[in-house]
Amino acid sequence: MLNPSSTLPSQPEANMKVLIVEDQRKLALLLKQGLSEAGYGASIAPTCAAARDALCETSFDAIVLDLGLPDGDGLELLRQWRRSGFNEPVIILSARDGCARCCAGKRASRTQCSNTAVCAWIW
Repeated sequence: MLNPSSTLPSQPEANMKVLIVEDQRKLALLLKQGLSEAGYGASIAPTCAAARDALCETSFDAIVLDLGLPDGDGLELLRQWRRSGFNEPVIILSARDGCARCCAGKRASRTQCSNTAVCAWIW
């Protein structure tokens, strides 16, 4: 298993908080554990509605966002955030087939993609 502390800065800025928007509980908990062990504060929102509520209640320094959420599309949620002025980094982590299709023409830079497995984009 990947050691999160080997890939993240050794000393995160004080009180950095990451919102994990992911409906698959096991994956969300794994991400939260890795971020927490590396010194980041992490919260989980399993739906678009929960993510909206979390952003209203707390400020986050970054978001890890799944695109396939049970109550809406993660990409549309991101568009809403950007229109409302939320400009913090968002990492899109999705298993959608054909990442070019899910993020084509968007203001994003692909950091890793296998085209058949998990795609990670920084928006």
